Amino acid sequence: MIPKILIALAVVILIFVIVVASRPADFSYQRSITISAAPSAVFPHVNDLHKWQVWSPWAKKDPAAKSVFEGPTAGIGAAMSWAGNNDVGEGKMTVVESKPDEFVQFRLDFKKPFEGTNIAEFTFKSEGDQTLVTWSMSGKNTFVFKAISLFIDCDKMIGGDFEKGLADLKTIVESGNKNQTAMSTSDTAIINSRLINTSRERLFEAFSNPVQLAKWWGPEGFTNTFEKFEFRPGGEWKFVMHGPNGADYPNESEFLEIVKPEKIVFDHLRPMHHYQMVMTFADEAGKTRLTWNMTFQDPAESEKLREFILKANEQNLDRLEASLAGTI
Repeated sequence: MIPKILIALAVVILIFVIVVASRPADFSYQRSITISAAPSAVFPHVNDLHKWQVWSPWAKKDPAAKSVFEGPTAGIGAAMSWAGNNDVGEGKMTVVESKPDEFVQFRLDFKKPFEGTNIAEFTFKSEGDQTLVTWSMSGKNTFVFKAISLFIDCDKMIGGDFEKGLADLKTIVESGNKNQTAMSTSDTAIINSRLINTSRERLFEAFSNPVQLAKWWGPEGFTNTFEKFEFRPGGEWKFVMHGPNGADYPNESEFLEIVKPEKIVFDHLRPMHHYQMVMTFADEAGKTRLTWNMTFQDPAESEKLREFILKANEQNLDRLEASLAGTI
Protein backbone atom coordinates (compact mmCIF):
# COMPACT_ATOMS: atom_id res chain seq x y z
CA MET A 1 0.00 0.00 0.00
CA ILE A 2 2.73 2.44 1.02
CA PRO A 3 4.74 1.89 -2.21
CA LYS A 4 1.63 2.70 -4.25
CA ILE A 5 1.09 5.90 -2.26
CA LEU A 6 4.71 6.91 -2.78
CA ILE A 7 4.46 6.18 -6.51
CA ALA A 8 1.26 8.21 -6.77
CA LEU A 9 2.88 11.08 -4.86
CA ALA A 10 5.91 10.96 -7.13
CA VAL A 11 3.64 11.10 -10.18
CA VAL A 12 1.79 14.12 -8.77
CA ILE A 13 5.08 15.88 -8.05
CA LEU A 14 6.37 15.06 -11.53
CA ILE A 15 3.21 16.44 -13.15
CA PHE A 16 3.45 19.58 -11.01
CA VAL A 17 7.09 20.10 -12.00
CA ILE A 18 6.26 19.62 -15.68
CA VAL A 19 3.35 22.08 -15.47
CA VAL A 20 5.48 24.67 -13.67
CA ALA A 21 8.38 24.22 -16.10
CA SER A 22 6.01 24.79 -19.01
CA ARG A 23 5.07 28.26 -17.76
CA PRO A 24 6.44 31.24 -19.75
CA ALA A 25 10.15 31.85 -19.28
CA ASP A 26 9.68 35.62 -19.21
CA PHE A 27 7.19 38.01 -17.61
CA SER A 28 6.13 41.57 -18.33
CA TYR A 29 3.70 43.82 -16.44
CA GLN A 30 2.60 47.23 -17.65
CA ARG A 31 0.21 50.02 -16.70
CA SER A 32 -0.37 53.53 -18.07
CA ILE A 33 -2.02 56.76 -17.03
CA THR A 34 -2.60 60.15 -18.66
CA ILE A 35 -1.36 63.16 -16.72
CA SER A 36 -2.44 66.72 -17.49
CA ALA A 37 1.05 68.15 -17.75
CA ALA A 38 3.98 68.23 -20.15
CA PRO A 39 6.57 65.40 -20.06
CA SER A 40 9.08 67.88 -18.63
CA ALA A 41 6.86 68.27 -15.54
CA VAL A 42 6.50 64.52 -14.98
CA PHE A 43 10.01 63.30 -15.78
CA PRO A 44 11.82 64.74 -12.69
CA HIS A 45 9.52 62.89 -10.29
CA VAL A 46 10.70 59.57 -11.71
CA ASN A 47 14.30 60.39 -12.64
CA ASP A 48 15.11 61.55 -9.08
CA LEU A 49 14.81 58.62 -6.67
CA HIS A 50 14.55 60.99 -3.70
CA LYS A 51 11.11 62.00 -4.95
CA TRP A 52 9.70 58.46 -5.04
CA GLN A 53 8.76 58.57 -1.36
CA VAL A 54 5.82 60.84 -2.21
CA TRP A 55 4.12 58.57 -4.74
CA SER A 56 5.71 55.12 -4.68
CA PRO A 57 3.18 52.42 -3.68
CA TRP A 58 5.87 50.54 -1.76
CA ALA A 59 6.77 53.58 0.33
CA LYS A 60 3.23 53.41 1.68
CA LYS A 61 3.41 49.68 2.39
CA ASP A 62 6.31 50.31 4.75
CA PRO A 63 6.82 54.01 5.54
CA ALA A 64 9.57 53.03 8.01
CA ALA A 65 11.67 51.18 5.42
CA LYS A 66 15.30 52.27 5.49
CA SER A 67 16.54 53.88 2.27
CA VAL A 68 20.15 54.67 1.33
CA PHE A 69 20.95 56.80 -1.72
CA GLU A 70 24.12 56.51 -3.79
CA GLY A 71 25.62 58.25 -6.80
CA PRO A 72 24.23 61.43 -8.38
CA THR A 73 20.96 62.95 -7.23
CA ALA A 74 19.20 61.94 -10.45
CA GLY A 75 19.81 60.31 -13.81
CA ILE A 76 22.20 57.54 -14.83
CA GLY A 77 24.07 56.07 -11.86
CA ALA A 78 21.62 57.27 -9.22
CA ALA A 79 20.74 54.38 -6.91
CA MET A 80 18.64 53.63 -3.87
CA SER A 81 18.94 50.60 -1.59
CA TRP A 82 16.02 49.71 0.64
CA ALA A 83 15.28 47.32 3.48
CA GLY A 84 11.82 46.97 4.97
CA ASN A 85 9.07 44.64 6.08
CA ASN A 86 7.78 41.55 4.28
CA ASP A 87 5.70 43.69 1.92
CA VAL A 88 8.71 45.49 0.44
CA GLY A 89 11.64 43.18 1.19
CA GLU A 90 15.18 44.28 0.47
CA GLY A 91 16.97 45.32 -2.68
CA LYS A 92 18.47 48.07 -4.80
CA MET A 93 17.28 50.07 -7.80
CA THR A 94 19.70 51.84 -10.14
CA VAL A 95 19.05 54.22 -13.04
CA VAL A 96 20.78 52.63 -16.05
CA GLU A 97 19.32 54.75 -18.85
CA SER A 98 17.74 58.17 -18.83
CA LYS A 99 16.67 60.46 -21.65
CA PRO A 100 15.12 63.73 -20.45
CA ASP A 101 11.34 63.88 -20.86
CA GLU A 102 11.26 60.58 -22.80
CA PHE A 103 12.16 57.56 -20.65
CA VAL A 104 13.95 56.25 -17.55
CA GLN A 105 15.12 52.67 -17.16
CA PHE A 106 16.05 50.99 -13.87
CA ARG A 107 17.79 47.78 -12.89
CA LEU A 108 16.06 46.19 -9.91
CA ASP A 109 18.24 43.88 -7.81
CA PHE A 110 16.13 42.04 -5.25
CA LYS A 111 17.65 40.35 -2.19
CA LYS A 112 14.61 39.52 -0.06
CA PRO A 113 12.23 37.75 0.08
CA PHE A 114 13.65 36.29 -3.19
CA GLU A 115 16.77 37.08 -5.14
CA GLY A 116 16.43 38.25 -8.71
CA THR A 117 17.13 41.01 -11.21
CA ASN A 118 14.46 42.73 -13.28
CA ILE A 119 14.20 45.77 -15.52
CA ALA A 120 11.67 48.57 -14.96
CA GLU A 121 11.00 51.37 -17.39
CA PHE A 122 8.99 54.56 -17.52
CA THR A 123 8.13 56.20 -20.82
CA PHE A 124 6.66 59.67 -21.29
CA LYS A 125 4.69 60.32 -24.48
CA SER A 126 3.39 63.79 -25.24
CA GLU A 127 -0.27 63.93 -26.23
CA GLY A 128 -1.16 67.57 -26.77
CA ASP A 129 -1.07 69.25 -23.37
CA GLN A 130 -1.01 65.88 -21.61
CA THR A 131 1.49 63.06 -21.07
CA LEU A 132 0.90 59.33 -21.36
CA VAL A 133 3.07 57.72 -18.69
CA THR A 134 3.72 53.99 -18.98
CA TRP A 135 5.32 51.99 -16.20
CA SER A 136 6.55 48.50 -17.07
CA MET A 137 8.63 45.77 -15.49
CA SER A 138 10.06 42.67 -17.13
CA GLY A 139 12.38 39.80 -16.30
CA LYS A 140 12.96 36.07 -16.21
CA ASN A 141 10.50 33.75 -14.50
CA THR A 142 12.35 31.58 -12.00
CA PHE A 143 10.91 28.18 -11.07
CA VAL A 144 9.60 29.61 -7.79
CA PHE A 145 7.76 32.45 -9.52
CA LYS A 146 6.41 30.10 -12.15
CA ALA A 147 4.94 28.02 -9.32
CA ILE A 148 3.56 31.09 -7.53
CA SER A 149 1.88 32.29 -10.73
CA LEU A 150 -0.20 29.09 -10.78
CA PHE A 151 -2.02 30.29 -7.67
CA ILE A 152 -1.65 34.10 -7.72
CA ASP A 153 -2.49 36.53 -10.50
CA CYS A 154 0.86 38.36 -10.47
CA ASP A 155 -0.21 40.77 -13.20
CA LYS A 156 -3.18 41.86 -11.09
CA MET A 157 -1.11 42.09 -7.91
CA ILE A 158 1.89 44.01 -9.32
CA GLY A 159 -0.20 45.90 -11.86
CA GLY A 160 -2.45 47.03 -9.02
CA ASP A 161 0.55 48.55 -7.25
CA PHE A 162 1.58 50.28 -10.48
CA GLU A 163 -1.92 51.76 -10.77
CA LYS A 164 -1.79 53.14 -7.23
CA GLY A 165 1.64 54.65 -7.78
CA LEU A 166 0.68 56.23 -11.09
CA ALA A 167 -2.48 57.69 -9.54
CA ASP A 168 -0.45 59.36 -6.78
CA LEU A 169 2.14 60.54 -9.32
CA LYS A 170 -0.69 62.13 -11.31
CA THR A 171 -1.94 63.95 -8.20
CA ILE A 172 1.51 65.28 -7.36
CA VAL A 173 2.33 66.46 -10.89
CA GLU A 174 -1.06 68.02 -11.62
CA SER A 175 -0.77 70.00 -8.40
CA GLY A 176 2.34 71.59 -9.90
CA ASN A 177 4.70 73.55 -7.69
CA LYS A 178 1.87 74.98 -5.61
CA ASN A 179 1.32 74.07 -2.02
CA GLN A 180 -0.64 70.89 -2.30
CA THR A 181 -1.96 67.86 -0.53
CA ALA A 182 -1.65 64.41 -2.05
CA MET A 183 -4.14 61.83 -0.79
CA SER A 184 -2.73 58.34 -0.70
CA THR A 185 -4.54 55.46 -2.35
CA SER A 186 -3.59 53.34 0.65
CA ASP A 187 -6.38 52.55 3.14
CA THR A 188 -4.22 53.37 6.16
CA ALA A 189 -1.97 56.23 4.97
CA ILE A 190 -2.69 59.95 4.95
CA ILE A 191 -0.18 62.07 3.06
CA ASN A 192 0.47 65.80 2.93
CA SER A 193 3.17 67.09 0.59
CA ARG A 194 4.29 70.69 0.17
CA LEU A 195 7.05 72.42 -1.77
CA ILE A 196 8.71 74.94 0.55
CA ASN A 197 11.07 77.66 -0.59
CA THR A 198 14.04 76.81 1.61
CA SER A 199 16.89 74.31 1.79
CA ARG A 200 16.57 70.80 3.20
CA GLU A 201 19.05 71.68 5.94
CA ARG A 202 17.06 74.68 7.14
CA LEU A 203 13.78 72.81 7.00
CA PHE A 204 15.25 69.85 8.88
CA GLU A 205 16.53 72.27 11.54
CA ALA A 206 12.99 73.63 11.98
CA PHE A 207 12.00 70.22 13.29
CA SER A 208 15.18 69.10 15.04
CA ASN A 209 15.40 72.31 17.10
CA PRO A 210 12.80 71.91 19.90
CA VAL A 211 12.61 75.65 20.58
CA GLN A 212 11.69 76.36 16.97
CA LEU A 213 9.47 73.28 16.68
CA ALA A 214 7.39 74.28 19.70
CA LYS A 215 6.49 77.55 17.95
CA TRP A 216 4.83 76.01 14.91
CA TRP A 217 3.85 72.41 15.70
CA GLY A 218 0.12 71.77 15.56
CA PRO A 219 -2.93 73.25 13.79
CA GLU A 220 -3.94 76.89 13.88
CA GLY A 221 -4.52 78.26 17.39
CA PHE A 222 -2.50 75.59 19.25
CA THR A 223 0.54 76.17 21.46
CA ASN A 224 2.94 73.65 23.00
CA THR A 225 4.81 72.90 26.19
CA PHE A 226 7.67 70.42 25.63
CA GLU A 227 8.58 68.12 28.51
CA LYS A 228 11.11 65.89 26.76
CA PHE A 229 12.66 65.98 23.27
CA GLU A 230 15.33 63.34 22.70
CA PHE A 231 16.08 63.71 19.00
CA ARG A 232 17.69 60.33 18.34
CA PRO A 233 16.50 56.82 17.40
CA GLY A 234 14.80 55.42 20.50
CA GLY A 235 14.42 58.89 21.99
CA GLU A 236 11.22 60.12 23.63
CA TRP A 237 9.19 63.15 22.63
CA LYS A 238 6.68 64.23 25.28
CA PHE A 239 4.73 67.45 25.17
CA VAL A 240 1.34 69.02 25.85
CA MET A 241 -0.65 70.73 23.12
CA HIS A 242 -2.83 73.57 24.39
CA GLY A 243 -5.93 73.98 22.25
CA PRO A 244 -7.68 77.26 21.43
CA ASN A 245 -10.63 75.96 23.47
CA GLY A 246 -8.47 75.83 26.61
CA ALA A 247 -8.13 72.04 26.63
CA ASP A 248 -4.76 70.31 27.08
CA TYR A 249 -3.72 67.30 24.97
CA PRO A 250 -0.73 65.29 26.28
CA ASN A 251 1.26 63.67 23.47
CA GLU A 252 3.90 60.98 23.53
CA SER A 253 6.00 59.69 20.63
CA GLU A 254 9.19 57.69 20.06
CA PHE A 255 11.75 58.46 17.35
CA LEU A 256 12.59 55.44 15.22
CA GLU A 257 14.86 56.75 12.47
CA ILE A 258 16.67 60.01 11.78
CA VAL A 259 18.68 60.64 8.60
CA LYS A 260 19.87 64.26 8.41
CA PRO A 261 18.63 66.10 6.34
CA GLU A 262 16.54 63.48 4.53
CA LYS A 263 14.17 61.63 6.82
CA ILE A 264 12.52 61.55 10.26
CA VAL A 265 10.37 58.64 11.47
CA PHE A 266 8.50 58.47 14.75
CA ASP A 267 5.70 56.44 16.35
CA HIS A 268 2.90 58.51 17.87
CA LEU A 269 1.85 56.49 20.91
CA ARG A 270 -0.76 58.65 22.62
CA PRO A 271 -3.30 60.10 23.04
CA MET A 272 -5.90 57.92 21.35
CA HIS A 273 -4.60 57.57 17.82
CA HIS A 274 -1.60 55.32 17.19
CA TYR A 275 0.15 56.06 13.93
CA GLN A 276 3.61 56.18 12.41
CA MET A 277 4.82 59.42 10.86
CA VAL A 278 7.47 59.44 8.13
CA MET A 279 8.79 62.84 7.10
CA THR A 280 10.96 63.12 4.01
CA PHE A 281 12.88 66.14 2.75
CA ALA A 282 13.60 66.06 -1.01
CA ASP A 283 15.52 68.76 -2.85
CA GLU A 284 13.76 70.29 -5.87
CA ALA A 285 16.02 72.88 -7.50
CA GLY A 286 16.95 74.54 -4.23
CA LYS A 287 13.50 74.22 -2.71
CA THR A 288 12.39 71.32 -0.52
CA ARG A 289 9.53 68.90 -1.02
CA LEU A 290 8.38 68.10 2.50
CA THR A 291 6.20 65.00 2.71
CA TRP A 292 4.34 63.77 5.76
CA ASN A 293 3.17 60.18 5.57
CA MET A 294 0.98 59.16 8.51
CA THR A 295 0.17 55.44 8.57
CA PHE A 296 -2.50 54.12 10.93
CA GLN A 297 -2.98 50.55 12.08
CA ASP A 298 -6.74 50.59 11.47
CA PRO A 299 -8.10 51.46 7.98
CA ALA A 300 -11.44 52.48 9.49
CA GLU A 301 -9.74 54.93 11.86
CA SER A 302 -7.66 56.35 9.01
CA GLU A 303 -10.74 56.92 6.84
CA LYS A 304 -12.68 58.48 9.69
CA LEU A 305 -9.90 60.97 10.45
CA ARG A 306 -8.68 61.60 6.88
CA GLU A 307 -10.51 64.85 6.15
CA PHE A 308 -9.76 66.32 9.58
CA ILE A 309 -6.06 65.38 9.50
CA LEU A 310 -5.49 66.63 5.96
CA LYS A 311 -6.90 70.04 6.95
CA ALA A 312 -5.05 70.13 10.28
CA ASN A 313 -1.74 69.20 8.62
CA GLU A 314 -2.16 71.95 6.04
CA GLN A 315 -2.62 74.44 8.89
CA ASN A 316 0.48 72.98 10.53
CA LEU A 317 2.49 73.44 7.34
CA ASP A 318 1.19 77.02 7.08
CA ARG A 319 2.57 77.67 10.57
CA LEU A 320 5.87 76.04 9.61
CA GLU A 321 6.26 78.44 6.67
CA ALA A 322 5.31 81.37 8.92
CA SER A 323 7.99 80.26 11.38
CA LEU A 324 10.60 80.12 8.62
CA ALA A 325 9.52 83.61 7.54
CA GLY A 326 9.87 84.85 11.12
CA THR A 327 6.24 85.92 11.48
CA ILE A 328 5.51 83.67 14.45
